[in-house]
Amino acid sequence: WYSIDDIRYKVKCVNCLEEFSIPIHSPTPKNLSWSYRTIGAFSPAAQSYGSYAVLLALRFFAITLYGRTTPIFGLEIKKKDGGDNKEKTPEADLALFFRENNFLVKNPDLIFVECKTYTEGFGQKDIETMELLAGNFPNAYFAFATLKKSLTTTEKRLIKSFISFLKKRHRNKNLTMKILILTGIELYSDKEPPRCWEEQIKSIPTSASNFSFIFKGLIGLCELTQEIHLA
Repeated sequence: WYSIDDIRYKVKCVNCLEEFSIPIHSPTPKNLSWSYRTIGAFSPAAQSYGSYAVLLALRFFAITLYGRTTPIFGLEIKKKDGGDNKEKTPEADLALFFRENNFLVKNPDLIFVECKTYTEGFGQKDIETMELLAGNFPNAYFAFATLKKSLTTTEKRLIKSFISFLKKRHRNKNLTMKILILTGIELYSDKEPPRCWEEQIKSIPTSASNFSFIFKGLIGLCELTQEIHLA
């Protein structure tokens, strides 16, 4: 609905903020009526949460952690032989090269991120996709990002199964796996860990409160988020 004062030759959509021209001719056939739909990543509110989750995950690495990033959105995973796959092609919501913003010169880390909204949770297919990625990129990091502030029991069990899968591939069973857990607590906060956890979780691990994890870099953050969100 637009007020008379807002009506012009071109008006702006209140949802997606795109400008469009008011139709000046009658559609054919006569029983056809004009209708409009919003466009862009943030158009229908109920369908745009997926975009929010992906962009907030990228924001966490690029802005909250002050990292240097090169992202790829919606990365499809295809077989090396190029054969036809009748099943749905696995897809990573976000893949990025990440380099910590410090004075150390090092190669960037590769991170694959699976993103979820409020209404959906991590499922078995997501774990299978991550296992496929881990088989082809054994040195990569794997992040599970959700807009919810906590994981369900089922989600914790599935992510723990992925941790077990990675540990079987390493001789050192005590090694911290490169798995990062991000919830709405981290994604929506303007503060980096551990400040984002203050008054948001019941108890902050000692290794976080004394900032010792910072010297471990990204692997230290993986260790902490697993301890906090997977218990």
